[in-house]
Amino acid sequence: VWGGFIILVALTRYVSLGSLWAGASFPFATWVCFPEPVIVVLGFLCGGLVVWMHRGNIKRLLQGNENKFSFRKKS
Repeated sequence: VWGGFIILVALTRYVSLGSLWAGASFPFATWVCFPEPVIVVLGFLCGGLVVWMHRGNIKRLLQGNENKFSFRKKS
C-alpha cells in the first residue's frame, strides 16, 4: 500500500491519486496479510471510507483541476 502510494506520488505528483490507490488497495492487502473475516471487513470499510472521502478529489482529477504536490512556494 505504501509502496504504491509513494510510486504514484513520485510519478504523477498527485497526493490524492496516491491516497486513492492506498484506500483501494488496503482491503486487498489486509485480506492477504490478515485473512481473518472481521479484519478483512474492517479493511474494506476503512478503504472504502478513504475512497468515499476523496470523491471531491476524484472529480478534480477527472476535470484536470487537481493541484500537484510541489516543494516550491507559489508566488
